[in-house]
Amino acid sequence: MQVLFRTNIILQNANATEAIETLSQSSALTLSTMVPGIFYPVGLILLSIALFVSKRYMTWKVLLLLMGAMLFPVGHALGNPIALLGGDVMLICAWFFLRPVFNNVNQNYRKYDIASF
Repeated sequence: MQVLFRTNIILQNANATEAIETLSQSSALTLSTMVPGIFYPVGLILLSIALFVSKRYMTWKVLLLLMGAMLFPVGHALGNPIALLGGDVMLICAWFFLRPVFNNVNQNYRKYDIASF
């Protein structure tokens, strides 16, 4: 998606209005750049729901991840600066607080690594 925006900026600076119109009318280009972008916050929302249902993690950490995942598309797609900064800070804090938990899970699985057999 960022490539599409940067391409439009470069074409505007070059006064290539015909190319800009062609790009903006292309549904394949729009679908290939905008649709995959929704999977990141959807995946984070599903992850936070799974972490909440598992009851193995503190609720405030999971809610922090969920709120960051919900603010991410608002800030990035709609361009709301408060949601942009708030969502990014929440996601960074959520990953920071969940990092030790994920590291412990990886260490438990390393005991059963195939190479150790």
